[in-house]
This record gives sequence, C-alpha cells and structure tokens, in this order.
Amino acid sequence: MIPCKQEGITLKTYIEKEPVFSNSIQLTETTDPGNADYMNIATKQIFANTLVNQKEIREGDSKSKIITFDSMDSKKADKWTDVAMMESGEKHKSLIEKISIMFKNVRYLYKLLGTTDISKIEDGTVTGAIKKVNKALKPIDAENRVENMTSINQITSIGFWTISAIDSNYASSIGIDNNTGDFYAIVSDYNGNGTDHFNFGDLLLFSPRLQGYHYAVDVLNGNARARLVLTNGNILTTKEQINSNTNVNNIAGAVAMKEMFSEINSNLMNKVELVYANAEFSTSEIDFSPFPFGVYMVIAYRFMIVIWRWSRSLRFKIIEKEDSVELTNNDLILAFNQPINYICIVQFWHK
Repeated sequence: MIPCKQEGITLKTYIEKEPVFSNSIQLTETTDPGNADYMNIATKQIFANTLVNQKEIREGDSKSKIITFDSMDSKKADKWTDVAMMESGEKHKSLIEKISIMFKNVRYLYKLLGTTDISKIEDGTVTGAIKKVNKALKPIDAENRVENMTSINQITSIGFWTISAIDSNYASSIGIDNNTGDFYAIVSDYNGNGTDHFNFGDLLLFSPRLQGYHYAVDVLNGNARARLVLTNGNILTTKEQINSNTNVNNIAGAVAMKEMFSEINSNLMNKVELVYANAEFSTSEIDFSPFPFGVYMVIAYRFMIVIWRWSRSLRFKIIEKEDSVELTNNDLILAFNQPINYICIVQFWHK
C-alpha cells in the first residue's frame, strides 16, 4: 500500500494485482473490531469484482453472451434490401440487425447465381463468365450487315448478321423457296479466311416475314444448302385444320392423320364390299346373275377388269391381263379361255 495524504486524512493506495470475482462480500458486524483491516474487507471484495468485470468487458470471450435484436435474415430471400452505413458508437443491437440484412442479401445473390459450375469458363469467376457472354453477344454492326447477298462468302465471321435481301437466283440455287427479305442470321460455326471465303460451317436464317419457320443453312467446301425447319406451329392437329389448310409448309400431325384415315376407311366400308373370293379351285367362268346392278372390279391371278352389270347383260373394261388370257361374256356370264384360280370380286357404291 502507498500512503496517500489529504488534508486532515491519511489514506493508503490499494492495488489488487490478481483480482478474483466473488459472488458474495463480507459485511462488518457490530461485534467486530473497529480497525481498518476489518472495515476494508468488503471494500476490497467489491474492488476486485470491479476489476474482474472491467477485464471481461475489454478482453473477455463473448461466445456465451445473448444479444436481442430484430433479424432480417431469411432462407427464402427474394429481393435485395439496402443496408445503412455502420458507424462508430452504435449499439450491438443495431450492428447485428445490419449484419442480418447483409446475410439475407448474400442468400439472395446466391439464389440468383444458381449452382451451375463455371470454373472452366474464362477464369472461373462470375466476371469472367459475363465477359465471355458479352464477347459472344456482340451487337450487329456495319461489318455484320449484307445489303444484297449473292454468295455465302459475304458472311465472314461467327455471330449475328443482318441480311436485307438475297438475290433471287442465288436464293433459288441454295434452296430458299420463300425469299422474303429482312433476314437475320445466327452463324454458329464458321471456318473461312474472314474476308472472302466461307469454307464450311452452319447458320440459321430467320425473318419476321416467314410464317413461323426458318432455314438452316449448311456450308461445305464453299457451297451452301438451305433446309426448311418447321416448328410446332406448322403441325396441323385436327382433321378440320387439314381440310382447311392452304399453307404448303404445314404438315399433318399423327393424331390428325389417324382421325382422317379412320373417317376415310369408314366411308370406304360403306361404298366397297367384297362379294366373291375363290382361292381353293380353278374356274373358267363367273355367273353375275346373283349380284345386283352395279359396278364391280374383278381381280384375278392373270387379269384385272372393271365390270358394269345391267339388268340382263354386262360389259367389261380390261385394266391389265396376260396375253394368253381371253375374256368373253354371254348375258351375265363372264368366261375365260383357261381355268384360273385366286379370284376376288369387289362391288362399289353398295348400300
């Protein structure tokens, strides 16, 4: 203790080099001796506690301390929230609330970035990936513009191109049958000298004037060939669309064709009937008297004919026959000059 003298009072300076915190203090009782040693016991304990608390505040571990604040963090972050500046003198509550907003914003950015691996794109960073995309999406400028295309060699690089018109003779020669003009091209593959020779590659040719389709152009050894590429909009899905269609580039869908053929077959079944078939024995004549008036087709192993059957007679028209076969008719009897098997007769327009 170092003496500290004040007017009329003599005090000593007390220094605690290794203070220990205590949950209790000792109080002087009326029966205790009235000297300084007893009177200062409680004071020393309170002083030690104060020193311990001071050290804890300055140097202590805060891992177990609880801070109450309003969290703005969210696992379902769907928007960006601006964060106010962090300033000296703020309370812990204010600082932690700002940090929670930062965490929420980081979750939102992570959601936007997705999980696609970009480590092999440029330098593997988002900046590098965006740089590569910007290179690929360079705008159409004067150098990527053709006013009147007369040769595929006018395309000199990969990228986007605008083609105002294509010479009609050249368009026809490479297979563009709808030369509307106002074309836009995406050149996805280019091999050439970059000035006047397109060796091989691929490009897609679009125009707002085309009715929902575009052209795919293949280039091989400097020769271009265009193929029409249809989209779902060119597929007719009902038989009504097929019946009313006037666009030569439209195609019938499988379901619509099935429906239409079903209807055709149904109509044919009401107009065509097999009335005679013989594959078991040979015959030299066929009697048409049991058959009603009408038109018939006779299909045999060696001939094919059409027959008109009237009240008491019939006449026929030969479609095809072998030279050795001779056909005659007597009233309602159709006769052959030699026995023939494998014969069938179909009647048309029966009811």
